[in-house]
Amino acid sequence: MPHLKGELYSGNSSYEFIYTNYIPTEFLINGIVSGLLTVINVICIFITAIIVLKIKEVAAPYTSSPDLRR
Repeated sequence: MPHLKGELYSGNSSYEFIYTNYIPTEFLINGIVSGLLTVINVICIFITAIIVLKIKEVAAPYTSSPDLRR
């Protein structure tokens, strides 16, 4: 909803504030938290991929014998 000049930013929605009672600051903080969680998620995916590739590298000699192939 658009706000009128001089109107308070709180009190006309059902949004429950977490960090501050000022909507622009609240949305800025929520955006920063969301961005940081996205970066952490990408880092975790990268680390997991490296671990899986290391495990496959170690397991490769045991699964490459001709009698284990179809």
